[in-house]
Amino acid sequence: MNSPLRFSMAGAILLLLLVELSCWSSRVFAAPHSVEISGKEYLRLEAWANARDIEIRWLKRDETVQLSNHSSKLVLAVDSREAQVNGVQVWLSFPLVIRSGVAYLARIDLETTLQPLVSLPRNRSGLTVNNICLDPGHGGKDPGNCIGSNQEKKYTLLLAQELRDQLSHAGLKVSLTRTATNSSSSRPVPNWPNGAARTYSSACTSTPPRAPATR
Repeated sequence: MNSPLRFSMAGAILLLLLVELSCWSSRVFAAPHSVEISGKEYLRLEAWANARDIEIRWLKRDETVQLSNHSSKLVLAVDSREAQVNGVQVWLSFPLVIRSGVAYLARIDLETTLQPLVSLPRNRSGLTVNNICLDPGHGGKDPGNCIGSNQEKKYTLLLAQELRDQLSHAGLKVSLTRTATNSSSSRPVPNWPNGAARTYSSACTSTPPRAPATR
């Protein structure tokens, strides 16, 4: 094959690649910031991440995406509610979806699950928190959500106890508003010295069953 023909074929291939890249870029940048899917508002994941200085990159194109900043690394899978947060498995309310080559995630998951993890709240200037009160949701006559013999109040207590142990190991003073499933957490939260306490409530949100493709 002579030299001019080789250059001609190389130029044609390069032109095709540029056209494909242009089409892909047009789809991404023209994609709406929000769409409605199955009656739920979904936001464009890349736009949400860029607005918060969060790095976003595909580990496997259109299958697995990673979000990361200085404190957190999150891995999400397309058509799945499962996610990894700093190596810990969590469940989203709704799956990550792809529309016209663009990733979208439900607003409720972005605002209530991911936002608190990637943008940790800051203490007021001069305030040091040494004492924390954990409030396991439900308890006593209030079982919370029930699936068979499994009661939500049991699992919110187990979660609070595990978190108490982790925080205590880190040197913090931790109190629980209840320590048994047959006791209620409705009693007043203790007043800590110098107003330094923070109170956190835990609950397990139930969601309706999903189709196999979105599990």
